[in-house]
Amino acid sequence: MSGCERAPRSPNSFSSSLPKSQEMKVLLLSPNIDVEHPLPVEFAKQGIAVLVANLPTQAWQILLMHGKSIDLAIVARECGGSDSEAGLNFVKQFKASPEHSDLPYLLLTEKLTSGECVAHQGSPLGANAYLRIPFTPEKVIKTIRSILET
Repeated sequence: MSGCERAPRSPNSFSSSLPKSQEMKVLLLSPNIDVEHPLPVEFAKQGIAVLVANLPTQAWQILLMHGKSIDLAIVARECGGSDSEAGLNFVKQFKASPEHSDLPYLLLTEKLTSGECVAHQGSPLGANAYLRIPFTPEKVIKTIRSILET
C-alpha cells in the first residue's frame, strides 16, 4: 500500500460485488471536477454512471434524490474553498442519516499524510479508501472496484 490508499474494512450491506450487467452509480463531490474532466469521461467509458456535485449542498440533494441507487461516494476533503473540512462535513451528514450511513466512500485529499489517513480510517467517519490528489482516473476506478468487491 502506498500513500493514502485503501485500508481494510469490513463489508457493508450497501454494496457487495455488482453483477456485470448492472451499471455502477457513483456520487462525486469535488469543486475541481466537472463532467468534462478526465475522471467522469473515463467513468462513462467504463460503464459507471457519475453524479457530479461541486458543493456539499448539491451532493446532499443528489443523495436524497437517488438514495440507495448510489453505490459509492467519492468525496474531496478540501471541497469548500476556505473550509478545508467541507467534504468531511458532508460525510458527517450522510453518516448520521439512517438511510445512508452505510454508503461506502473514497476520500480524496491534498493535505492528509499517510499517518493521518490511517488515523482517520479508524474513526467513526473513516473512509473505505483514501487517494491523494493528484490521481489518475484508472487509479480511482481500480480503488472503487476494490471497495465494492469487499
